[in-house]
Amino acid sequence: MLEHRGFSVRLACEGQDLEEFSVNVDDERTISCYVPSEAGKTFSIVVKSNFDALVVFDCYADGEFARGSLLYPHTQGIVKGPYVDKTTVKPFQFIPLTVTDDEMVANPRDPALRNLGTIEVRFSRVKEGKYYRPSKGTKLSNLQPVHERCKKAGTHRVSYGDGVKSEKIRYNEPIWIDSRDQPYVTFRFRYRPRELLRAQGIITTEGVEANDEPSGSNTATATAETYESDSDIVVLDGPPLKKRRRNATPEVKPVIDVDTASLDMVGINEIGDDPNLAAMANQIRSLTKEFERKIRRKKRAIVDARVKKEKLEELDILPGEPNIIDLTES
Repeated sequence: MLEHRGFSVRLACEGQDLEEFSVNVDDERTISCYVPSEAGKTFSIVVKSNFDALVVFDCYADGEFARGSLLYPHTQGIVKGPYVDKTTVKPFQFIPLTVTDDEMVANPRDPALRNLGTIEVRFSRVKEGKYYRPSKGTKLSNLQPVHERCKKAGTHRVSYGDGVKSEKIRYNEPIWIDSRDQPYVTFRFRYRPRELLRAQGIITTEGVEANDEPSGSNTATATAETYESDSDIVVLDGPPLKKRRRNATPEVKPVIDVDTASLDMVGINEIGDDPNLAAMANQIRSLTKEFERKIRRKKRAIVDARVKKEKLEELDILPGEPNIIDLTES
């Protein structure tokens, strides 16, 4: 579970919390991590407030607004997906990414794909406003193939499953304290297939990220089953499409950090933008670093054993005498 500025968020995938790797506080208002995704699995967003003020939390999937809800101080809730009408929710779901190399079909520089592979939850402080009856639910865009260059962000994307009947909800028009495009705090989850996270060195072959222990199922005792129904706290309409594009968050580039100089020995001189080569290169680098660490550890063990032997030889303990060494000060 990610925690920052009085709030916590986790992703629950069919009853199990997703492990979080490479957790990083990007700045005062943003915390991020990587989570493993599995095609065909549905997931929910679980939130908790330890904050003393009323907030709205907006949920975005691949840069597209999905749903917003009121969250009262010191309460918790779950969002399973967007409401498409007053009583129907479509659950979040990971699906395989459909790609094409035809630029007439998909633009590789489409700004709408800047946040592909990312789930964001943004908290903004508000005052409770008036309630009203919505004329329609959240409008979801039709998923189109993306250019193969966008595979850098992974091979999955977020879609929505079949509609499920849920409790009837009320809508509220809050009074904003924080600007909606400059939230109080943002939680950013970058999702990738587990195999890709391993290839990028985010998860090592032992199953643990190199510089951090995974959070999620190992640290949070509660799961999605803690919450029996979808959050009916109060759902808000999303921002207008044009405004959302204009206020889109900065581009999030995938972590493919390949040191080509260290890979010359295996004949890799040109990585280019091929994600498969980059993934293989990172895997080689990860294994090389692990091998070097084990060699250094072995050398230290040999040196320590030699030093210990030399110290024992200097003790000058005579046979038949008690083997007692006085370490008290005279």
